[in-house]
This record gives sequence, structure tokens and C-alpha cells, in this order.
Amino acid sequence: MTMDDIKHRVASIRDATDPAAVFGALGDAVRALGGSRMFLTGLPMPGRTLEMLILYSDWPGLAEPSMPLPQVRPDDPALELALIAHWPFVIAPEQACYDELKGSRFCEAESPEGAVIVAPFQSHNPYQGVLIAGGLDHRPGGPELGAMNDLTMAAFSRLLGMDEMMAERAGGLSPRERRVVELTAFGKTASEIAEMLQISHRTVHAHLQNASGKLDARNKTQTVVEAIRYGQISLAASLAKAPPRTGFQYS
Repeated sequence: MTMDDIKHRVASIRDATDPAAVFGALGDAVRALGGSRMFLTGLPMPGRTLEMLILYSDWPGLAEPSMPLPQVRPDDPALELALIAHWPFVIAPEQACYDELKGSRFCEAESPEGAVIVAPFQSHNPYQGVLIAGGLDHRPGGPELGAMNDLTMAAFSRLLGMDEMMAERAGGLSPRERRVVELTAFGKTASEIAEMLQISHRTVHAHLQNASGKLDARNKTQTVVEAIRYGQISLAASLAKAPPRTGFQYS
């Protein structure tokens, strides 16, 4: 596809008036890039199932109306990598990372010469999603990955604008839990957080404990790491809200 083709297809997605039009335009774009199947889904929180988050699938054998449950695990390696990726990446058998992805259902149907593009959507926290395109008969390069990124951004943004899916996911942190974890990430103590939010010391610990449980984290440090990984907090956004540290001087 040329840059003009990409812009035209992105515009078609942005101008879509219903989800079916989004999926149709996106499927046409994936086929134009050389793909033959597509899987579009939200990414689940720890311990949560995938079926209510799947938006579209034309990937035979993965998720079909006759199936009581999708044949993709919530912890599928491709989905796990999509949680921490911020740019589309390629799954190909000869790549070094392929060993980590051998258990992925998205790899099983590919020929040795084939490739899968995984395009994450991370720009609308706390929502996280991914578009996976398969059946490519060549190794996509940078321009194609850039096109996939633009298409993915347009599709998820349009669907969110239609209220087709909720930005909040089952098992997500509450606004107050997010704020407590954000402040913890910036080194604030429980006492400092209690004073800033005008809540009790015990309530701060309760929020941290609840957040740890939802994120399946073993300690405070892992709670912060998992909150970032699952899009529950953004340090860049939090930095604007965090008060400056006292006693710090520039040299």
C-alpha cells in the first residue's frame, strides 16, 4: 500500500458510523497488506477471561459463534507481549523471540514462511487492546508496521468513540486505588499519601492491598510494576499531578 492508500483507509475507519463498518474497513486494509485473517480484542486484567473482550475474529478455529469459549488463553504469549509493546511487532519462526511464542495459538496456523503482525493499542489507558493479523506470505517491514499502527489506532479510537466497548475493564483498579498506586510509584509513604488524600493510614494500606490482589502482585513494588504493565497508571500522566519532592535541589 502507498501512503495515500493508508491515509484513505484510516479515514474510512475514522468516518465509520457503526462497528461493522470499522471491521469491514479494517479487514480490507489487512488483506491489502497481504494478511488473510484478523483478530481484534481487548486485553484482560490478571485472572480474567477473554471472551467478553473479543471484538472481532475471522481467524478460523480461534473464536467462533458455535464455540462456548474462545480457543485463545488470556495468557497467550502474543497477548502477553502486546501488554508491554507500544509498536507493532512481527512473529516469524526464524526470529530469536519465536521460542517464547511457540505456545501462542496465533503461531500454530502459520507456515514456516508465514508471519503474524501483532499491533498493540496503548493510547487510551486504562483500556488496552490488540489487532493481530495473520496469513502473511512475506516478512513485513517498517512501512507496513507503521501502517498497522495507524490502522489499529484508528480502529480502537473509533470503537471507543462509539461506546462499542468500555474503557474500564473487569478487575481494573478504582480511581482511588490508581491514585494511591501512582503516589506510591513516586516514593510517597503511606503517611504522606494519607495526608495528601485526606484519608486514614489504614485506608491507604487497604487500597494498596486491594490493588495488589487485582493485579496478582506479591508486594508493593510488583503492584506498581503490574499497574503500569496493565495500563492502570501512567507515570507520564501521573508526573503532572504529583507534587514536587521537598528537599531536592538541582546542582
